[in-house]
Amino acid sequence: MQLSGNAAMLAPGFAMQGDGVLEPIKYEISNALLPGGGMLGSAAGLVEYLQALHGGKLLSARSYQQMITPGIKRGHRWEDLYYGYGVQISEQSIAEYSHSGYLPGYQSLSLSYPESQTYLVVMENVSWPLDDMDRVFGLHDKLRNTLREQLISSHIAEKINP
Repeated sequence: MQLSGNAAMLAPGFAMQGDGVLEPIKYEISNALLPGGGMLGSAAGLVEYLQALHGGKLLSARSYQQMITPGIKRGHRWEDLYYGYGVQISEQSIAEYSHSGYLPGYQSLSLSYPESQTYLVVMENVSWPLDDMDRVFGLHDKLRNTLREQLISSHIAEKINP
């Protein structure tokens, strides 16, 4: 596989050879390299979890309400977001609950729109250096924007034609 630039920083377990070819190296995964204290999962598994969480199957109604209640407001590349208990909260046009993660070599995004029972999970085993945030999170931002546009259009159409 021929790569250039910051390719050597994409994922652990590979080394850049002198000819610019990225080659797998013998690599042992230790708990120190695993996110979440060694927890592993899949995108499908996380979607099931989000459906259960926002579907009232994991928390009491009171605890869920506390989780999605806006608390601290903080700047974010999307817009100012609130933070509840473990979720980012955006209530612009539609209710959105999100969470993202970044470690060198791994990044993730989850978006939840419980009102329409719509969930998106992105899990990547690559990452870009944090000196270019548009490159690091560009795909996540494009997916979110496209999904929100579709959901907002559908939401408006439902209000007009119930």
